[in-house]
Amino acid sequence: MLLLAHPAWSSAHAYITNCSKPIRLREVRLKNATLDEAVAYLKAEVVKLALFDDMHLNVVVLGTPKPGARINLDLGEVTLQFAFEQVAQMAGMRLRTETHAVVLSAIPATEPIRTRIYRVPPDFISTGSAAR
Repeated sequence: MLLLAHPAWSSAHAYITNCSKPIRLREVRLKNATLDEAVAYLKAEVVKLALFDDMHLNVVVLGTPKPGARINLDLGEVTLQFAFEQVAQMAGMRLRTETHAVVLSAIPATEPIRTRIYRVPPDFISTGSAAR
């Protein structure tokens, strides 16, 4: 089955996150793969589908995966987004899609949770949020 690019998709973000017609992979088989091997595998699967004009999906890896991270996947009929999410999770990384690339970034060891409280008048929503 060959998927053709949808004319409304103008970016990698649209290709990967489009829910009405997601990119589907027949299978994802990775055994004891490194992050680089897993990314290369997924990129090769995208090339087989011939979705992009230049035949490439840009993937940027920022930082290093968790030490000793190995990726084992045996999936059938999954979306490309789900496959990348699983790879990122197993590598201890974060996934985000940008306009022209998929970005895998390292999760900081300690990431503080911040809470901010904003006080607004009780009629804030009904009167609008225009500054005075």
